[in-house]
Amino acid sequence: MGIDEQTQLQVLDLPGVIVIRLDAAGVIDWISSALREVLGFEPAALIGTHWAAWIDADDNTETGGVPAPKGFRDATLVCRDARGEPRWLRAFGRRDPEGGCTITAYDTTEQRELAARLAASEARLLESQAIGHIGSWSYDVATDEIRWSPELCRLFGLPPGEPPASFATHLQQIHPDDRERYAATVQQALEDGNEYALEYRNVLPDGRSRHLLGRGRCHVDPESRAVVQLTGTCLDISKRKATEDALIAARRRAESANRAKSSFLAHISHEIRTPMNGILGIADLLRDRSLGRRETELVETIRGSARSLLALLDDLLDLSRAEAGRLVLVDEAVDVRKLTLEVCRLFVPLAAAKRIGLERRMSRTAPRRVRLDPYRLRQILVNLIGNAVKFTERGTVRVELTDEPAGEREVHLIFTVHDTGIGISAADLERIFEEFQQADESSSRRFGGAGLGLAISRRLAQAMGGSLVASSAVGEGSRFSFELRAPIVEEPREPRRPPEPLALPPAANDPDDDRPLRLLLAEDNEVNALVMMSMLSKLGHRAKRAHDGRKAIDALGEEPFDGVLMDCHMPVLDGFAATRAIRADPRWHELPIIGVTASAMPEELARCHEAGMDEVLTKPLEITTLAAALRRLGVRPELAK
Repeated sequence: MGIDEQTQLQVLDLPGVIVIRLDAAGVIDWISSALREVLGFEPAALIGTHWAAWIDADDNTETGGVPAPKGFRDATLVCRDARGEPRWLRAFGRRDPEGGCTITAYDTTEQRELAARLAASEARLLESQAIGHIGSWSYDVATDEIRWSPELCRLFGLPPGEPPASFATHLQQIHPDDRERYAATVQQALEDGNEYALEYRNVLPDGRSRHLLGRGRCHVDPESRAVVQLTGTCLDISKRKATEDALIAARRRAESANRAKSSFLAHISHEIRTPMNGILGIADLLRDRSLGRRETELVETIRGSARSLLALLDDLLDLSRAEAGRLVLVDEAVDVRKLTLEVCRLFVPLAAAKRIGLERRMSRTAPRRVRLDPYRLRQILVNLIGNAVKFTERGTVRVELTDEPAGEREVHLIFTVHDTGIGISAADLERIFEEFQQADESSSRRFGGAGLGLAISRRLAQAMGGSLVASSAVGEGSRFSFELRAPIVEEPREPRRPPEPLALPPAANDPDDDRPLRLLLAEDNEVNALVMMSMLSKLGHRAKRAHDGRKAIDALGEEPFDGVLMDCHMPVLDGFAATRAIRADPRWHELPIIGVTASAMPEELARCHEAGMDEVLTKPLEITTLAAALRRLGVRPELAK
């Protein structure tokens, strides 16, 4: 090789670029120093060797084999470096006039590996999109060009790589009911540059539709601050929407079933309480007559049986309200120690008859008055103490009220009922709080009861924000604890004064307070009308009966009355409509109206007050309850004139 040629080759000795000079036989007669950098070989070690020994044909099968050494334009060669690792070279060959060849090559191994990783990453992305039913897209604002991933094409029912030609074409793929909202959302994003998320439906070529969740992000040009591109994803949520629709339908069916059950229970309540009013009313009237001992016992048996049936009905109604989440609670200032003692006194005769003790231990530190629902508290205590007395054959029932601090204006109250009764096994402790369950199936035959008391008590405790728990052992008695937090009612700081005499309504102080009242009774049921008329007569009042609401209105127009007893459910015109008609007449704006209903549901009582009734009494009705209602309203004759 001449001096000039040698100098020329040295000029080509560039970093990272391998230059190889072959003679006509394919023998290497010069190679650049970059060989050391790229492959780790010393250039002198390869001079004088045939290039085919360096470029192994077995390594080049995937690149189409080793190209002929007498010239090639572009080829990929695979060779091994000094460590034996494969390296990929991009090579260009040029023949020279003497029949030799000059090859220029550079290492593309890293680029190849990067391309392979990129291809694998893209394949994983496409696979993830297919598995997750989520496609990706981009939209060029200036060119109106849309690019979709294969999965997004599939979601819209298009072949891969064939997205819609423009945004206007894409809009036609959106469900007509969602199209305007979809276009407005995209337009708003283009104007303000914000991200968006939108649920919509598309329309497939076969007419079916899918529910999709689309998300988009804006790319803003830093100079013009204008949105130049939108990119985003589209997720198939059809299964989720189908599940949501099924849950909504199930909830509606459940709500409908609850309404039907509530309606059924209200109807049953009315149908049972109506004849029960007659049974108890007549029993009360008979009890006041001069009866023999045997007859008196029979009347008391009738009353007791009717009361038991009524209590069961009330339990069923409470259970239904609790299940429907419609328990109504009141909020009143209550002396819990006094209330607890009153409930205990109810069971003193029964405990004495069974020859068992009934002890009460009341905390001296508990606040005198707290705010809670006294009726529900009484109901829980009656259930707990009643069960303790019922299931205790010997020993003692002990009722305790303790308290713990719960803040500056709250107290933690703990009502505990201990007994020395038959006890409950550990396996049955939770089951006793289920509906219609008792610890021992034979207990229902031996001790009676429907197994509703504890279930309702726990639901009431939870509705009041408290808890009801039990601990017991067979043969060793039981312990039931009801705990809740209650706001403390602040007591006045000034010294207590003797209570003033109760101020009665003006009419109650009149000399004519004891005179007979003229009352109108609107009642369609013959037995209930007989009972009510008898009660009013016994109280010394005179009453006229109307068989329905229309006749009650007519009767008011014919003569004056001091007040109206209005049954809620009557033919022709019910008590609600009749009351509204009466209140619409200026003559009777202030006329006392006492509603009488056989339904104890809260909705019924609310309807009574909304119609304009001053007070509501529920059947079965006792004479003392009726007398108290008349006194509370302070019925005066001048109001009817």
